[in-house]
Amino acid sequence: MPLAATVLHLGSQHSISADRFYTVTVEVRTVRSLLRFLPPTVHIKVGGVELRSVLHRRRACHNVAIPAVGRELIAGITVSASVAVQTIRILRIDQKDSLGALMILSPHPDDAELAAGGLYMDRCRDVSIVTLSSGDRIDNISSQYVRGLDKNLVDASARKATIRSWNSVHTPSLVGVPVSRCVNLGLPDSYLMQIATGKVPPVAASRHKAICRSFNAVSMPGDDAKVPTHGATVGDLCHLIELWRPATLILMDPEIDVHRDHRASSLLVADALERCSHRPETVLLCSVHHRNRLLSHPGRAFDAGYTASEADRNDRFFAEVENYVHVLSDESIKRKALLLESMCELTHRRMRAANFFLSIIRLDFRFLWNSVGGDRHIYYNRFLRRTEFFRSVKTKHFIDAVRCHRSKFQ
Repeated sequence: MPLAATVLHLGSQHSISADRFYTVTVEVRTVRSLLRFLPPTVHIKVGGVELRSVLHRRRACHNVAIPAVGRELIAGITVSASVAVQTIRILRIDQKDSLGALMILSPHPDDAELAAGGLYMDRCRDVSIVTLSSGDRIDNISSQYVRGLDKNLVDASARKATIRSWNSVHTPSLVGVPVSRCVNLGLPDSYLMQIATGKVPPVAASRHKAICRSFNAVSMPGDDAKVPTHGATVGDLCHLIELWRPATLILMDPEIDVHRDHRASSLLVADALERCSHRPETVLLCSVHHRNRLLSHPGRAFDAGYTASEADRNDRFFAEVENYVHVLSDESIKRKALLLESMCELTHRRMRAANFFLSIIRLDFRFLWNSVGGDRHIYYNRFLRRTEFFRSVKTKHFIDAVRCHRSKFQ
């Protein structure tokens, strides 16, 4: 049962306008206990928004981000926890500015849906989505979607590239994003860092490019290139940014996301931005693969999502960063589930046993709860959450940071 509620009031150090929108980050320090069976939970309420966040027993300090209007913040933030807490405080308050037209740069098919599916469905008419890779990597013939369909990895890889690139272009139309504003560059999966650093991937690794780009409604300068080079890829990205002229870019966060392809995608976009005549005002950074995945997503579907803390930052590229959080309604979460369900990579039906044992390892005992999509990929529960968390940085600061720390991206 939750303990008595604590009401947090703004101190004199916070200057708040009653009619503006903000993202408030609350820090909760719990009393750690080895005897605790179920993970602790915290409920945070601001105005009409209430979040239930599950905390991990191995961490003493937890951050939860929640949006609010200024007048709601002035009235106070109500926090209650299921365990004893040492301190509860407002860590930071960031102003939520208008995002304008969005462009999402997704390293692989389904990354945009996982990290920002709720945000882009709520702004579907102002969104364009660029997926860099075909998602064609397959390491074992038994991993193909239809077991026994293809007899060798070459054919199975081509089959996977076809359906995943089709997914990346057509799945967003489920929530209203026009197919004409979604493209796939068809870069070979797991080779983005080679391309970003000026190396040329093997010709054999690029054999699916024409298949992937056949679904695009938009032509690009690099369509005829047989092998995706750094110059051709940056030229395509620059062309798309100038074509759709977004006010905000959504990229993978190179400080938090440890996947090499994800960090490489941010590097390629930074190179494109330096050449573009149009420069978006803001970059929103999101993440899918965290350094310690066992700690990053406790809880279940419909709980509050992941909020980054200083401990999650693998590097320190950006000095001036603000938090930004998008809240999903129950109906939006269910619509996001349809997005994930349409992604072939996330709909394996053989995941229940794996999820059971992973829950034991994570010590969050997920298998005791009526989780949504318990027989699907583990990312179903990780990303079907009430909130989607981003970090906001000005585009100029993003480009400067990449230029200064380029070697660390690799």
